[in-house]
Amino acid sequence: MTFANKNECGQLSHSTQGDRHRLRRIREIDLAFLKWIWHFRKRNRPKLLDKLERIRHSQDVVVFRTPREVRAYLKAVDASP
Repeated sequence: MTFANKNECGQLSHSTQGDRHRLRRIREIDLAFLKWIWHFRKRNRPKLLDKLERIRHSQDVVVFRTPREVRAYLKAVDASP
């Protein structure tokens, strides 16, 4: 990506316009992702937990609430034959 192309007069050329557009698009994607993360607990988590609850009868579902629970589970799985 070129960020600062200068012509003979030392002025920025218009060839960097596409690069600026790509950077703007990356920022938009990042902003959308950050918004998704910010709103996850309120908007997405209930839907996810509902889906997990619906498959519990046919699948093993484990929900960890803390890193300690993850470590304990992995330790137990590792210790099992």
